[in-house]
Amino acid sequence: MFNVSSYFKVIHKNITGVDWKLPKTLSEGLCLVIYREVKSMVGETFYNKFFNGNNKGRTLYKVVQDEIAEVTFHNYIQQVIQRFMSINYRDNKFDSQAVAKEVLGKIKNATNLSGDIRNGIIQSYRLNYNKNVYIFLAEVLYYTLEIQNNSNTHYIQIDPLLEIKAEAKSVLPWHRLIELEELENYKLSLRTQEVLNLLDEYEVEIITKLATLVITEEDGEEYLYYPSTDEELDLYKKHGIGFNEFRRMKDCELIGVTVENRFDVEYPYLYGFQNDNLVLVISTSEGNNYKVEYKSYSFTQVGKQLLNMAQIETSDSFFTDLALIFKDKIRMESKKIGVFTMEDAQNYEEIDDIDWGKNKTQ
Repeated sequence: MFNVSSYFKVIHKNITGVDWKLPKTLSEGLCLVIYREVKSMVGETFYNKFFNGNNKGRTLYKVVQDEIAEVTFHNYIQQVIQRFMSINYRDNKFDSQAVAKEVLGKIKNATNLSGDIRNGIIQSYRLNYNKNVYIFLAEVLYYTLEIQNNSNTHYIQIDPLLEIKAEAKSVLPWHRLIELEELENYKLSLRTQEVLNLLDEYEVEIITKLATLVITEEDGEEYLYYPSTDEELDLYKKHGIGFNEFRRMKDCELIGVTVENRFDVEYPYLYGFQNDNLVLVISTSEGNNYKVEYKSYSFTQVGKQLLNMAQIETSDSFFTDLALIFKDKIRMESKKIGVFTMEDAQNYEEIDDIDWGKNKTQ
């Protein structure tokens, strides 16, 4: 019997690093190869069940068939091949040729394959093992899902002129955030590559939006202001972000724990935070000291590296709207608070009376 579970186990047996040591992680990665939007349609328990063979992947099979109907089988299988090449770039997850050899042996002895599928896959091995082993591996991945859900299936001959780009690093969703030339300059750890390679299109869209809402605090670290009031939540929703999006980023290991921020506002020192272009500045008069508290989401090391690589400019409109809300939350009788450009903020000490409307950048 040769099926999804047995194929995944062959790959797990031949892993080359620690990224796919857990069966669930391996299964999640391979399901993303089968269908790039798989995260949006399955629960967290799906991957364990799929790997153990308890779930036949019927829903996944249906959406794959829908995609094939839309883009044709040859275009679909080409995308699978590209994703396979990318996710296992330079065999950083598993030994591709060792897997191909072991899989071939299992296919030859399988009793649940029709003659034309067995012969077609064996012929693919002979043609592609040295040319591009991922063509064979992608076909096998597809047919393991196919035979579990369609007993009447048959082998589809791949177009011999199918174009498979040798450069596979540009096909994963997160790559569209970074220029290929720039990507070459970054040394990504295997752990970072694993997290980023599992991102789907929707998650890349979320991080793209969140990157415009980043604030930099006095410690120099980048954070996301934590929305704790309805007004703050409405502001985030205006920019396409709700708690579901924050939760998704936590699941993707891009943002981490909620951080408690506390600082004392004391004369004559300046306090606040900034984005790429603007600074929120807070100060108080002599003899009046205050404590200011708020929460923020921290970024993980992977999240920080992705932000650094992506270089997405922050939103001034979000920042000024947030500053207005923040201003109203601070209960200080004697205070100076406003949003300034970087240049104007350098001369903040010379401003005796801040007119919020005058200094707020629109």
